[in-house]
Amino acid sequence: MLLFVLLLATLAQITITHGQETTIQFNTNYRSTSDIVWSCLITVFACSWISVHPNVAGYNSTWWQRYRARLELMIWALVAPELIILWAYRQWLGARQLAAELGGKWTTTHAHFFQMGGFIFKEGNRVEYIGLDWLRLTNTDVTMLAGFEAWMTRSRPRRAMKALNDSLPTVPELADRSKGDPLTKTVVILQTFWFILQCLARKIQGLPTTEIEVITLAYAALTGVIYYFWWDKPLDVQCPIVVEIQPDDQPPHLELLPGTRPPPPPPETLSRSHSNTVVRGFFRAFNFRFILRRLDDIGQSLNSTMVYSNTTSLSLFFAAPTTDRMDSLLQIVAACLASGFGAIHMAAWAFFFPSATTQFLWRISSLCITVSPLAIVPPRLYAYVTGVAWSWEDPTKPVVDRGPGHGYRKAGGKKGWALMWSMRAAYCALVLYLPARIVLLVLAFMQLGRLTAGHHQTVEWTSFFPHVG
Repeated sequence: MLLFVLLLATLAQITITHGQETTIQFNTNYRSTSDIVWSCLITVFACSWISVHPNVAGYNSTWWQRYRARLELMIWALVAPELIILWAYRQWLGARQLAAELGGKWTTTHAHFFQMGGFIFKEGNRVEYIGLDWLRLTNTDVTMLAGFEAWMTRSRPRRAMKALNDSLPTVPELADRSKGDPLTKTVVILQTFWFILQCLARKIQGLPTTEIEVITLAYAALTGVIYYFWWDKPLDVQCPIVVEIQPDDQPPHLELLPGTRPPPPPPETLSRSHSNTVVRGFFRAFNFRFILRRLDDIGQSLNSTMVYSNTTSLSLFFAAPTTDRMDSLLQIVAACLASGFGAIHMAAWAFFFPSATTQFLWRISSLCITVSPLAIVPPRLYAYVTGVAWSWEDPTKPVVDRGPGHGYRKAGGKKGWALMWSMRAAYCALVLYLPARIVLLVLAFMQLGRLTAGHHQTVEWTSFFPHVG
């Protein structure tokens, strides 16, 4: 909505200043303000709509549910592209881990299709997703979980995996379900590359670049990273493939002895909330539950790794499970990419601005979105190197992540408080990020009403090639 309002204001200014531009509109090396705006909008649309690969909306989902999910992803790609990068990176790692674990006919495309909700299981009248954690269960784990889930039998994970492998589609069959193809992706990449090339050419020829083009350039740079992570992920799959599980002769569940309590599930089968994540951690650290509740929901969705029984749709940002230590690495990478995204805005540090105030605001805002994401790196780097995670509920008792299947051991002391307050300081720094992004966007659109003659001049491409004339 903010983009729409700013665009209307910009187009109104273009109409007012149209008389000033008519004196040079027949110049072949001239570009109008509307040309600049539409070029940026097309590139941003390619970055935020076409390049984002949504998960399957769910079993028997309506067209509106699918469209709403994709529209929301586009909005988040515009407002917080770092979330999309983090999600894509998680799915990239999860797909490679799953493909290596299952082997055989499983490729990264199959693994992407699985974790995006492309396979749903049916046994009798029961239709539901089965998460990777369930399929990894051993017989001992299944026996233990039988007291919690009446539908669980000893052979169910094995039968589900067998049914999936027996009906596993080929890569061309999965590509047929995808709405994207190498040609479409190549066109988007070429459009993005062409925009980046024009910005570089303007710099070489000494032509000024508008601030809105600098912002678009930052989106274009992230598009290449997103496409790298999701190159093998099918695009915009409308409905999942139903995998039929053959019936079993075993009883529906394994009864525990009378008077006994079922033991707790192993740590890797529990849904780990990852409360120490960037989005959710800030609100939990300061208990601001009443502020931007939707952001908190996004934080939970982004870190959802568990598929519960009777689930027919996955969360918006679902990805394969990771350990707490790997989660720290993911956030370090996302923070560095976010900082790089902000550093591109600093390319306009010495650009022409209508006033010293607007130049100061641009510089301060650029510094904020460049430096603030890095505040989370030191505590997360420490957590990754040492393997220590911590709990927001009891920061004096961090837990050591020993890897899948090995559980966690307590490690209390003052170290927990140090980690807790370092994360709080990091989240305080991140508070400046969103306002700074909004300031940059407003300043970029304001500048469109005060462009110089150099901004309207196009690149002379013939100067880059030797010629006679």
